Amino acid sequence: MRSVLAGSRVSLWPLVAVAVSVTLAYALASSAQAATVALLVAGGTLAVALCLWLPAPAFVAGSLVMLVTFQLSAEHPFVFGGIRPFVAGNIVLYTSDLLIVLVLVRALSPRPRRTVDWSILDVPTAVAVALWAVVVLAEAARGYRAGTPPESIARLGEQVVYYPVLAWGFVRVLRERGVTSQRVGRALVGTALAFVAYLAFERLTHHRFENPDAATGHLGSVITARGVTLHRDYGFYSAYDLYGLAALAAISYLLFARRPAGRVVAAAGIFVAASALTLVRGIVFGLLVGLALLALFALWTRRRDRHGLRLLPLGAVLAVGVVLFWSVSPSSARGMAERFLPGVAAQSQASIQTAEYRQQALAFGFHEANAHPFGSGLVSSLDSSQGLVEAGFLAHSAWATMLVYTGWVGLAAFLAVVLLLVRRSVVLPDGPGWLGPFFLAALALLLVAAFGSDGIVGQPWVLGEAALVIGIRFGLADLDD
Repeated sequence: MRSVLAGSRVSLWPLVAVAVSVTLAYALASSAQAATVALLVAGGTLAVALCLWLPAPAFVAGSLVMLVTFQLSAEHPFVFGGIRPFVAGNIVLYTSDLLIVLVLVRALSPRPRRTVDWSILDVPTAVAVALWAVVVLAEAARGYRAGTPPESIARLGEQVVYYPVLAWGFVRVLRERGVTSQRVGRALVGTALAFVAYLAFERLTHHRFENPDAATGHLGSVITARGVTLHRDYGFYSAYDLYGLAALAAISYLLFARRPAGRVVAAAGIFVAASALTLVRGIVFGLLVGLALLALFALWTRRRDRHGLRLLPLGAVLAVGVVLFWSVSPSSARGMAERFLPGVAAQSQASIQTAEYRQQALAFGFHEANAHPFGSGLVSSLDSSQGLVEAGFLAHSAWATMLVYTGWVGLAAFLAVVLLLVRRSVVLPDGPGWLGPFFLAALALLLVAAFGSDGIVGQPWVLGEAALVIGIRFGLADLDD
């Protein structure tokens, strides 16, 4: 079997070419609906072939691309008619759904893999994961009995599929023979830099993803206290979290790698700048919390080398960048300073209202959890027990979402899983040296950002990125630099 796999890169493609050619020929000779299905089959065949052919680092980088470009999939999803009697309406599929299939195919393929003498899930962690999954599935059953359509339940509870399947799959992929942390790191950093380059290109060409004349939706603009409009609708909004995670990975590498490379300083500066330019306070504040945890971790390890000195070049790069930015566009620089210094700098009325809305969302979650400690179920239309109007709160707070749908029990189960995974990360090996600190900092960023969006339980690209972080931490733990 191994000899067959070793030669699969050559022998696979003629078969794929024949299959795709026959399918395309059928599409050209068929009706519009049949042609659409045939094209999807051809594309799926090609995707599976690439999934099996690509080296593991390239596959992981490609998976990240599929997650970060979710914005395109959201605007142009695959829509199929309902499969009665199981699904009453249309089935809407996104590229993130396809990614689950591809990761499973790659993870289950018979490839030689490294083995370790430890398990990611010890008994307490496995029990916590099982309890959390049972809670979500129980709430899904309650939602179904309440009349929520199955397709809506699938979306509301997709976290119970994304996290275990993708995390397990990425661990399996990263444990393939020949994988090194250096190759994986270069592939992921290159991917992240490519998205930052695309962001810069769209800024230079003034190409925005949001219509400035639209009556609804103001993701792309921020109004400062001086009345200046700052635009952030460049690149992909589904790439916002990536910039912060990449910054933490680069800084963790600078602090804890045995031989940190000088070019990582430039990459870290670029990712920090990209994070700031998103103007998303949840991500930037999460980045700051992650940096604080990295600093504390550096002090706790008490290594002989001086960690602070490693960050001096990065500090110099960021200082020069701030000075240049302030010189070129002082109004934008003042607006960004205002955005990230609430309580210090004067805030616009829109910013104050946004902050109050987030607070109302969290208060709404508290009210509902107090009334229903075991949750209200995964329901698409919520009847508030407190006489409050949901008004879109749940899309703006992961914590409110968990409190409403799963109650205090679900929130406690989720936090138990997070804490026990952190515990496993601390006690298990960390060959490269920077994985453990990065894992802790990345979780902090995602948890802080959850106060401003339902990302960690509701946004497919964030679910996938969080699963990838877990896969990187435990899939590369047995490797050295």
